[in-house]
Amino acid sequence: MSHFKLATIFTSLLLLAVLSGCNNNKQPAPASKAAAESGPNLSFCRPKKLSAAIARLQEMHEVLLAPGDFPSPVKVDYVEVIHGTGPSGHSHYYLAADYEAQGEGHDEHGGHHHEDEAVKHSVLELDLQSELTNIVAWLPDLAAKSDLGESDWKTVSAVSKRLKEIISAIPSDPADAAFRESWTARANEIQTELEQLNKIEIPAAGETK
Repeated sequence: MSHFKLATIFTSLLLLAVLSGCNNNKQPAPASKAAAESGPNLSFCRPKKLSAAIARLQEMHEVLLAPGDFPSPVKVDYVEVIHGTGPSGHSHYYLAADYEAQGEGHDEHGGHHHEDEAVKHSVLELDLQSELTNIVAWLPDLAAKSDLGESDWKTVSAVSKRLKEIISAIPSDPADAAFRESWTARANEIQTELEQLNKIEIPAAGETK
């Protein structure tokens, strides 16, 4: 098996393990009570296409460089469907819009609601740094699902690694002016990386996945 295929498989498996079903709008609750109480992971904000991820990164970069108010956290309405209680209790998470559009027939347990089921509506707030961090982390997996050639996939993977390093070096509080100042100080470096992504021609077939 080629190095590229092995790298692609490894990246996909790693992201699946870390993000727990990150390419879906639904996901099982974590096994531990403490993890379950923390709510769903950030997969609700995962772009469905590589092109959308690249466009979103470029948009956030331009917003951070522009004068004006600091971007407000992204808010995502979601629904937690809780089945049972105690050790056997577990949850399924859905985007609120998807849950309401599909109605009760979408249930994971045979398409019917149960007496021991509870439905909880919540809002997930995703600050700019968290969104940046997660989109950058998802780039290699999105690229692997976009029918890119080996050279382009390596470019995306390398850009992801470099952007991770840049973001991790920026002050952690996205509401602090120091975040924007630090980002601006590295603007040319960041734009160079984004231009590498923008140069990639994504096959039309890859855009449908």
